[in-house]
Amino acid sequence: MISQGQLRIYVVKNSLTKHKPWFYHPENPERLMYALKGIREEGLEDYLEYISAEGKPSIHKYEELLLKVHCKNYLKYLEEMSKIAPVEIDPDTYIVNDTIELAVESYIYSYTIARTGYRYKAILLRPPGHHAGKCGKAMNTVTQGFCILNNAAAAANSLLDKGYNRIAVLDFDIHHGNGTQEIFYKTDKVLHMDIHRDPSNFYPFTGFPDQIGKGRGRGYSVNLVIGPHTGDDYYEELIDIVEKLLRMYKPQQVIVSMGFDGYMGDGLADTRLSMYMYNKLGLMLHQLSIPITSILEGGYSLGLQYGLPAYIKGLLGTDVEAGETKTPKQIVEEYRRINNKTILKIEEIWGGG
Repeated sequence: MISQGQLRIYVVKNSLTKHKPWFYHPENPERLMYALKGIREEGLEDYLEYISAEGKPSIHKYEELLLKVHCKNYLKYLEEMSKIAPVEIDPDTYIVNDTIELAVESYIYSYTIARTGYRYKAILLRPPGHHAGKCGKAMNTVTQGFCILNNAAAAANSLLDKGYNRIAVLDFDIHHGNGTQEIFYKTDKVLHMDIHRDPSNFYPFTGFPDQIGKGRGRGYSVNLVIGPHTGDDYYEELIDIVEKLLRMYKPQQVIVSMGFDGYMGDGLADTRLSMYMYNKLGLMLHQLSIPITSILEGGYSLGLQYGLPAYIKGLLGTDVEAGETKTPKQIVEEYRRINNKTILKIEEIWGGG
């Protein structure tokens, strides 16, 4: 195991109380209680650090940093919606009186923590961000999927501002990070790799294998898709593919959009992932021996309680004793063909460049 001085789990303290829906909604403060319970049960509490901004962070105060990712009209729209809160800005996404304060705080911490401190950093925050595009809804989707500001994009832009020119974003939330893909779709300075449920019949209905980037970014958006009932055994094949691409790309840092909603029984997906697979993801990243900043996206119950600590242990270089779930053979064969075709195309582009 690596020393305690190499990893920190930051908890944005206001995420435990702010941005609370007035009706039942899976994206609520209680999510983080599952995460903290799992962290304590697995003996990881010493790595926790609670952080909290002074005052009330506002769009006006941090507009310069927010404009690095989002357009001015969208920021103005969020301010206007905040004035009439509580309000549902779409069928998935709500705003209450302190939502923008928390969203800005989470965005700013993502921006600052990515460039400082420990080798391995995990940030537990709300609301999530990977569905939020430059101007809100991304890639013609009908909702923002619980997201307000794109925290992973904030972290990546922090490193770009610092002079980095080879950053990888790995998104393993079960839903495609359409906002993040849109933001970085035309650059080769950010490799966006996203493993998600087949979008042909799953929200946000984006992230198809043929969406590989445009212009200088062609070949730097990689969408690996999985089918219903996918278990650890096939997902582990995709982890190997991701590791291969990361070693080819040689990023200076990896930003991880960590989502645990693919965990079996978490509530919003039909996949069968377990502690085994999330631990393998962490172990793969640990073996790269480069800085990793992991930012929370989805996960609503069991995934946070069991998947998150298994992933953290992987980052620490520690195996978790857990049985491997299996995928129906016909699903493995179908998606292996799809994803192998994608990787051959990406390698062809990189080899030609």
